[in-house]
Amino acid sequence: MLQTLNLSIGYRGTSNLVLLEDLNLEVPKGSITGIIGVNGSGKSTLLRTLAGVHSALSGTITIANKPLNFLKPSERANYISVVFTDPPASGNLSVFDLVSLGRHPYTNWLGKLTRADKDIIRNCMDQLDLLNLSDQLCHTLSDGQLQRALIARALAQDTPLMLLDEPTSHLDLYHKVNIFKSLKSIAHESEKTLLFTTHEVDLAIQLCDYILVMHQGAAFFGSPCELIEKGVFNQLFPEDTIHFNAEVGRFQVNK
Repeated sequence: MLQTLNLSIGYRGTSNLVLLEDLNLEVPKGSITGIIGVNGSGKSTLLRTLAGVHSALSGTITIANKPLNFLKPSERANYISVVFTDPPASGNLSVFDLVSLGRHPYTNWLGKLTRADKDIIRNCMDQLDLLNLSDQLCHTLSDGQLQRALIARALAQDTPLMLLDEPTSHLDLYHKVNIFKSLKSIAHESEKTLLFTTHEVDLAIQLCDYILVMHQGAAFFGSPCELIEKGVFNQLFPEDTIHFNAEVGRFQVNK
């Protein structure tokens, strides 16, 4: 579903900052992949580059066998849906109205929703347990409720690829787990390909099909078990502070 060839990401300018070079990646359809790494490793930049929001330094990105650079913005909306960390300008919209924005690529110039569109919207809201909040204004929602509504909007867009930047930030552990489990269900049951950035490494290891670890300009991709066997997680943090326990598959603080 998603393929990169010799992809390099970063920022052009006087400094010419390169965050990651020569990324060759193949992400299967219907899978969920967590992108992890320390702050500044380039997780969000990679996600925005994959979405076509940020230009790659070099290399190619292919989605469903179509080169990203050849797709017009209107065409990309049929292949990629995104949930970024930027606060949405949605305060006075109801939850139903926010989720319905995901159908915009398929409506006419008036934005008129068909009965089929409304059925899709309600189905997406049901998957994220939002039907009881349908008429509630977004500015009255909790962080967790708003995050679920944004994911439902992306799901209503009905794209084969969904990209999410820190979908569980500012949430307590219970709601983090619920979001992760919802994303996994969406990937497996709807056969959509999901990639998301996260600092919740322990949860990603437990719930993701694949993980992409970004560390010091390099990237390591594989199933959690494969990466544990290769000792990839041991490299992320200074060993005198935090170490990775491969037997239980989680990080532990050195006391």
